[in-house]
Amino acid sequence: MNTPDNDPICAVSNQGLARMIEMEDGRIGDWEPFELGAIFDHLWSAPVEYELEGWISDTEPPEAPAGTGHENWPRCYGELFRDPSPPLQLLIMVKEFAKAHFDHPDSPLPREIALVLYSLCIYAALVRLGIRITSLEDASLLEAGEWLLVQDWVDHSTKQLARDGMSRLVSANPS
Repeated sequence: MNTPDNDPICAVSNQGLARMIEMEDGRIGDWEPFELGAIFDHLWSAPVEYELEGWISDTEPPEAPAGTGHENWPRCYGELFRDPSPPLQLLIMVKEFAKAHFDHPDSPLPREIALVLYSLCIYAALVRLGIRITSLEDASLLEAGEWLLVQDWVDHSTKQLARDGMSRLVSANPS
């Protein structure tokens, strides 16, 4: 079974992610906004474990107290990003899942959706848990957030999480 630690598609570098985030025309793939909206809406109600099949092991996360394993994790992406205290390990797994799909040529996940997932995991960890789960530079994270905020297919609550995460980044590093 491939996991984020041994899957070759997880070898995407932070420089590759930063280059991907630096979009010139606001589009990073060949998908139309209405298509991305439909995929985004579907994904938000999709079971996380189905999408991450093969990434989630049968064991409980090492830092989780007994009885607080996967059975208590949010069931779908929408729940994960609305959770006031999302499971850190799940955020990290979803972030790595999204990162793996950024530039993978055979990925069924549009790069735009992968970028939203990746960014939201980072923002959720910052805002809801006070933890940074990336080594990507703040400037790249802020650029990804700015891009996310102008996408018509992204819903209000998702944009609000991005705004909150961006605010957290700016307040941590005032100019």
